[in-house]
Amino acid sequence: MDSIDLTVYDKAKYHEKTVQKNQLPKEQASIHTAFYLGWLIENDLVSEGFKEDCEDALAGYFDHSLSAIDVYNCWNRTLSDDMLSFEGNQFTMSYFNFEKGEYLKDYSEVLVKELPSEFHVTYNRANQELINQRISEKFKIWQEKRNKPFWKFWQ
Repeated sequence: MDSIDLTVYDKAKYHEKTVQKNQLPKEQASIHTAFYLGWLIENDLVSEGFKEDCEDALAGYFDHSLSAIDVYNCWNRTLSDDMLSFEGNQFTMSYFNFEKGEYLKDYSEVLVKELPSEFHVTYNRANQELINQRISEKFKIWQEKRNKPFWKFWQ
């Protein structure tokens, strides 16, 4: 994890002050990224190094004894490029980018709805499945655009 060129997409600590201000449990700073990490895991878009280092946590995630928050904790509550496969990084750079990407918008539409903030969402398997469906739709669109021959740029 000590790469000079490490790209950090998100860290729970970036959100801890907001979570504290809202008088929420510290874990809530991890929620929105943990859901995304869960989708990455389920779609095998994580790196071999991540699989090796978090082997027990991943096994727990798949047998439902652990949540994506627990797996996120395995990597110090950080989402970074060394956790992801090449394709996982390419998609994450486009979709998970907080300034230009669509993840937070989708997260708000699917899970936040009328809640006071993205940090008020409850982590559970039902919500994981809901956001997984939306991310999968966006991933399919991203793949189709990416795989389109350059001479069909107008389509």
